Amino acid sequence: GTLVVSGLLARDRSVALQWIIVFVSEGLLVYFLVVNVVRDRSTLRRAVWSVLIAGAFMGGICVYSELSRSYYTDLGGLAQRKTAPDEQAGPDRAVRDRLEGKLSTSRRAMGPIGEVNRFAQILLVLLPLAYFRFRGERGVPMRAVAAVVGGLILAGFVLTYSRSAFLMLAGLALLLLLTGYVRPVQFVGAGAALLVLIILMAPGYVARIQSIANVRGLSAESRTVEVDGATRGRVTEMLAAFDAFVDHPVLGVGPGQYQPFYSMEYQTNSKHAFRYIPQPRRAHSLYIELAAETGFVGLLSFAAIVFVLLRRLWQAGTTGANVDPEMANLAIACWFSIVAYLGMGIFLHLAYQRYFWLLIALGGAAMELSRKTVDQNETERPIDLNHDAVGLQTHS
Repeated sequence: GTLVVSGLLARDRSVALQWIIVFVSEGLLVYFLVVNVVRDRSTLRRAVWSVLIAGAFMGGICVYSELSRSYYTDLGGLAQRKTAPDEQAGPDRAVRDRLEGKLSTSRRAMGPIGEVNRFAQILLVLLPLAYFRFRGERGVPMRAVAAVVGGLILAGFVLTYSRSAFLMLAGLALLLLLTGYVRPVQFVGAGAALLVLIILMAPGYVARIQSIANVRGLSAESRTVEVDGATRGRVTEMLAAFDAFVDHPVLGVGPGQYQPFYSMEYQTNSKHAFRYIPQPRRAHSLYIELAAETGFVGLLSFAAIVFVLLRRLWQAGTTGANVDPEMANLAIACWFSIVAYLGMGIFLHLAYQRYFWLLIALGGAAMELSRKTVDQNETERPIDLNHDAVGLQTHS
């Protein structure tokens, strides 16, 4: 409803209509289909395993590409690598950079999507599902499968060299520790294993992660710390979109309107610009772009969808643990997976949104199945005859 109202006031209604059609087809339709198909726990469990196997396949292709040094072969589009337009280095140079611990721009994995940070985001949201499958599976063989699947997904994730995704992975691990789903010994062990994986698979990742600290140069008066162009550009894009939201706070500029019609104006005229960007760019943040295009009403609507689902999933995962541990495990896995996506949303706008709404749909199915389990347990609870007899006497 918010999109329709905002779209009616947009500068170009045809562009707004295209955005709404994408939302309906990749959002509402996906959600409707999934929640109406996933009606029992076995189907939900198979659905979770399906997305995990798909993620493990993508991660495995990236690992094969790395080990075989196939940096310039995309294997039918499944193992794309990021290459700078002006890059002249051949495969031998890329291999030498790897051995020297340097980052070659031709080596960052983009998977079948063709975008580094987006691919990292998709792999990141699968890690909680793999971890809770490892915890929830009863047999040793299935737990081993979950461990292998999670390892392949994590390896593919590391090969993206995404700094924002690494920050979210660290935050996710800390959240698991604080909520008690990971013990301190496991936390330290997982961190050590990740460090070994980075050293073996992507040694240049260490230097790239260390460059995150340079972001403090954005606020330093002396500017003694040099901030890379990508960071300055993203901050400029975010602040420009925020300025657009300030000027259009209620319903925004309209769905799909910010990049083609407003971004150039706000990027070049913003007093907060850290980099000159002479071409239309998106906001590089889910929340800021949503605010710029749909205003406070749209942002509140989106937040309501997410908040209600997360609250009910958390209740199903905590209060339902004693009633039905398996459903509680699936519900809490969906909770952490959605939180991981939302965390990456700080740095990425809403593109390829079918992945997000698929997560929301799986969470909705888990929430509904957990609710039915609790209701059924309440219905089947044995009656306390002594308590009922006392109640009747008191009533008399």
